[in-house]
Amino acid sequence: AKLVIMIGIPGSGKSTLIQAWSQAQCCLIISTDEIRAQLFGDEAIQGSWLLVWQEVQRQFREAVEQIQAGTVDFAIYDATNTRR
Repeated sequence: AKLVIMIGIPGSGKSTLIQAWSQAQCCLIISTDEIRAQLFGDEAIQGSWLLVWQEVQRQFREAVEQIQAGTVDFAIYDATNTRR
């Protein structure tokens, strides 16, 4: 399975680039901003990293299944990636 990992400081254009790229290709976007918005009601609320990471891992597994099934070509992980 193919996974593209975006790394960069907040506001550097990662999400903007991903949105443009995803319109041209069939891919899944795994975004920690979107996950925080779902879990805590706002992407600016940092909340528990463990909860965010558990959801990231769930979405990674789902992405692998969809890639292997041929539903999508690849997945993009959109996060600042400041933690190991």
